[in-house]
Amino acid sequence: MNDNPVSGTRTLALLALSFAVLAPFPGAADSGDPPVRVARVNRLEGSGALQAAGSDEWLTNLLNRPLSTGDRLMIDDASRAELHVGSTAIRLGAQTALELIDLGDHVERFGLSAGSLNLRARALDADDTVEIDTPGVAVTVLSPGEYRVDVDFAARLVTVGVIDGEAEVTGRRQTYRLEAQQQGSFIEDVDLTASFANLGSADALDTWAAQGDAHDDAVYAADRAPREATGSEDLSDDYGTWQETVDFGPVWVPQVLAGWMPYQVGRWIWVSPWGWTWADAAPWGFAPFHYGRWISVGNTWAWSPGDVTIRPVYAPALVDWLAIRGHVAWVPLGVGETYRPPYRASPAYVAALNAAATHDRADKTLSNWNTRGAVAVVPTARFGANRPLVGHLAQVDTGGRTLTRIGAPAAPGTKPARQPAPPKPDTH
Repeated sequence: MNDNPVSGTRTLALLALSFAVLAPFPGAADSGDPPVRVARVNRLEGSGALQAAGSDEWLTNLLNRPLSTGDRLMIDDASRAELHVGSTAIRLGAQTALELIDLGDHVERFGLSAGSLNLRARALDADDTVEIDTPGVAVTVLSPGEYRVDVDFAARLVTVGVIDGEAEVTGRRQTYRLEAQQQGSFIEDVDLTASFANLGSADALDTWAAQGDAHDDAVYAADRAPREATGSEDLSDDYGTWQETVDFGPVWVPQVLAGWMPYQVGRWIWVSPWGWTWADAAPWGFAPFHYGRWISVGNTWAWSPGDVTIRPVYAPALVDWLAIRGHVAWVPLGVGETYRPPYRASPAYVAALNAAATHDRADKTLSNWNTRGAVAVVPTARFGANRPLVGHLAQVDTGGRTLTRIGAPAAPGTKPARQPAPPKPDTH
């Protein structure tokens, strides 16, 4: 994955202009805490681009990067993409422009200014809001189900279909309700013109979405990983196996090469407002690096999701940062170890962030610090260079000694903080 700016195509340039027609909807209120939920593109066929909130650049690295409020996606010709927010799946067709207007604890608000969207909402609590804003109407999901929205930017036409469920469509002065297997067409001119019909047959995007839904349903049916942890839909038999343990309950063991270590096959990227964020190279590499904890059992690494009954809170990377002069070093947190976010956060947020991953047991001393190869070291000049770390990492054997814990490395372009001198480790 590369953070290279998109070179530019005619389609993407036109889609970028379409964002201007969306009304300036207000974002989430600033509580001082970062968002507890994120979106993630888990499938991309063809090409697309991402514009992070507050940036003018369009980037081409969509997979396994956390997406949050204010981010924009564009999908190119002959392309399609799938993203998830927890258990909600959103599939985007070709020539589609999508903005994440608001991703809050109980809010999923998207802006579709051009193209096609298929949305599957699996869970909808009484205080949850799922909404798709378009140029002319807002579509509010009223119940779990599957929904289709198409925007013809040139014709100012919005088509809303309810495959399963119930939706409310709101214009400037009118409100309409659509039931399952109904479709509404809305043209924004001097006033809103609406017409209704039975839902037509599924097209290629709907068929592709149905295939993804069948896969997700099979994973969620096992009820082992928290389904609202974004990326949990990829913890399937395709990439690993679930095993039962006495101390930690179900854990997931990935299919990896010998010598593999968590947080070492991928790269570090800077994502606001969290800071340094781990972007793993594996197709399954999202949930296990932003929720739960890693444990080492013999020669095997396994991921523990923790208490799946507790609503998960996203973290940029569940690691401890360590002091090794001239280098940046980190190690995966073990079960029972508290994650201390380097970004601004309230005590309530920190408690919620750690709640699901802390087991109620007497022995909470399990740690990965002295696990051979678990401490990763990279020269400071290489860290955050937007390139994979494979081939540039050293590993540390602490020999039973405890390294000095530090805060996260400095932001790009700032002078690193002075690090304390740690015990001199043996490197391998």
